[in-house]
Amino acid sequence: MKRTVTKEELQRLYYDEELSLNEIARLYGVSRTTVIRWMNRHGIKRRNKREATKLFYRKHPEVKEKISEKARKPINLSSSKALAYILGVLLGDGCVYKDSKWRHVIKLRVTDKAFAESFMRALREIGLNSRLDIEQRKGYSREVYVVRAFSASFYDFYSSLSLEDIRKLVSGYELDFVRGFYESEGSIGRRVDGRPRIRITNNDLELLRLVKDFMEDLGIRCFIYSHSNGRAFVLEITGRSRVRKFLDMVKPHIKNSIP
Repeated sequence: MKRTVTKEELQRLYYDEELSLNEIARLYGVSRTTVIRWMNRHGIKRRNKREATKLFYRKHPEVKEKISEKARKPINLSSSKALAYILGVLLGDGCVYKDSKWRHVIKLRVTDKAFAESFMRALREIGLNSRLDIEQRKGYSREVYVVRAFSASFYDFYSSLSLEDIRKLVSGYELDFVRGFYESEGSIGRRVDGRPRIRITNNDLELLRLVKDFMEDLGIRCFIYSHSNGRAFVLEITGRSRVRKFLDMVKPHIKNSIP
């Protein structure tokens, strides 16, 4: 069995015939490590990860199609407690986007483990294969929790929603929506005069008005005012009895005690 090859032969196999390192290794009955050593010896530049992945999918379109089908697997997008909560989170700290590899990503990055775990469970309830990763931020002692899921179907669904669509989807599950939105955007503290207050800050006034409607339907009095010279808006609940009522009804996983 031939154990060495010339530079010209390696270049022909790798560049002209577009064989991978593993395919060349199988051709000569050697390990992948051996092929890498040959290429290093001859000074042959190898493909980077992105180039190798692109070539693999071009040579194996059936694999790419299978992945695409998996990303579009059926998920439950009908009205539910889990979906209402997910929408509330995503309209706050969460996000849905296409990454550099054109994957359809649902993501939440927070410092509260209980919040991250709650969001991950909700995604799984509607059929998404979510995962939780822990990151350590440089210069910070506190860990960061990142929840991710991938779904083209959910991306298309979420991208098409209007506020009126959201109002209809969360009908009957307003508490779950408010819980997700509060955990994302809310804070609990005290005013200068010492009274407890809950604040939910967002730059979308119409969204806050929708949340205010839900609050008032639940019997929770609140008001909205502008913040940061009109660049953001705040929905506020003031007073111990009102704050206590909000916490008792919404039952947030975090930010759930009066300081």
